[in-house]
Amino acid sequence: MVPIGATVALRLGEVATGDAVTPSASHGAAAASVLEELVRAAHALRPMRERSAPGAIAGPVPGSYLRRLTAGDAAEVTVLQRCCWVEEARANQTLDLAALDESPHQVREWLQAWTAWGLWRDGRLLGMVRTLKDGEDWHIGRLAVVPDMRARGIGASLLSHAEACAEAGTARSVLTTGSGSEHNLRLYQRQGYHRLPDGRHPGTVRLTKPLGSPASHRIAGAAMS
Repeated sequence: MVPIGATVALRLGEVATGDAVTPSASHGAAAASVLEELVRAAHALRPMRERSAPGAIAGPVPGSYLRRLTAGDAAEVTVLQRCCWVEEARANQTLDLAALDESPHQVREWLQAWTAWGLWRDGRLLGMVRTLKDGEDWHIGRLAVVPDMRARGIGASLLSHAEACAEAGTARSVLTTGSGSEHNLRLYQRQGYHRLPDGRHPGTVRLTKPLGSPASHRIAGAAMS
């Protein structure tokens, strides 16, 4: 609990004697000010609450923490996707990327269908990854790290976490990236992934890795289609 500066003044004498107090315009304005400041304080304190909440994990960057993403994080996830997948569009010479076109409503829908994790620091979403079980495959997708925080091992850390969260009965992890995303391909291959010889979607590459394979060195993060 922390104090806030905004107040609502009431005449204690009237309150103590039970006399009716007619709300005035000034009372209404003061109450609105209190509520507005309370909301601002709640948002400011949210990162501190989340960092110590059950289920939060210390992240690879000092002061960061990893937690499950929920539908309430759709706005931040939408911004992160559009920030990161612009580079993917340039690398693959196409704007036909779901992560660029999705609305916050669409992001909210897949946040409810997939299990997603976000790396936060001081209220800012630094990176994310999502996972989904499909038979014996553990699908990993939407791996992304904000541009100014790359080359710090965040991408590799998120990928390793996604692999470690694989559900029982899954034999391999599978991910997809653009065929022109050379930085992504180098990252995944150095993390032990190998290309699959299928061509389901032109312009993309599918990679797989047996679950339980040792993780490689800390690698800089990147966005994945």
